[in-house]
Amino acid sequence: MSGLLCSVAWASRSSAALGVVRRNICPIAPLDERSSIVNPNQKRLLLVIWFWLLAAILNGCGVQTEQIMASNQAAAVQVLRTIHQSEQGNYQVQKKYITLDELGRNNPEFHSLIMASLGYRHQVRPSQDGKTYEAFATPIEYGKTGRISYYATEKGIIHASDKGGREAGREDPELK
Repeated sequence: MSGLLCSVAWASRSSAALGVVRRNICPIAPLDERSSIVNPNQKRLLLVIWFWLLAAILNGCGVQTEQIMASNQAAAVQVLRTIHQSEQGNYQVQKKYITLDELGRNNPEFHSLIMASLGYRHQVRPSQDGKTYEAFATPIEYGKTGRISYYATEKGIIHASDKGGREAGREDPELK
């Protein structure tokens, strides 16, 4: 819940009342308008939280499932991009790609990002030798949380297709 308060406080630009919230609940949010967030993973976490918040608001207002799915799908793509960046950073240090759980253990902010990505199941499957990986994002509940399945590799190219809830693959069209 504090993450939700964090994104609401950070996004709102009212100064006095929310300054207290920003300082006490959300240490990653800027304390004033001149500050900026340095860590890109923190920016992505806030973006995913915003997608989630938007979906929750739209759902509460009786907005169509299509709009909620679009929000979830956008968040899933953002998470795949974050996975790619995190895997590249890890590869530079360890010279191998690792699983999603290992990425989360190495970086708690990354784990929070994945946990905030509602509506999609994310998986990373590194090869036996750790030289390549495949990442997947599939809707948790096809037709309700999303329709598009995504696939990415260590090259950072994302493939996307409506697979009826099954995993996308290399043969699917590239996301533009």
